[in-house]
Amino acid sequence: MIPRHGAIAALQKFLSKHAENRRIHGMTIDTITRLARLVLDTNCFVYDNKYYQQIRGGAM
Repeated sequence: MIPRHGAIAALQKFLSKHAENRRIHGMTIDTITRLARLVLDTNCFVYDNKYYQQIRGGAM
């Protein structure tokens, strides 16, 4: 399991290495990072008709 902060750090490193003018397809690295945090922080699922929020790790 990769901790969220580790995943975000790896993403930022990857984006910084491959970005032109700190942008990927017109989106800033900051925007992409914020969107990734949003996805990781609001990861919810339904099991047995109950809603759960995943608070550790990432989606499988």
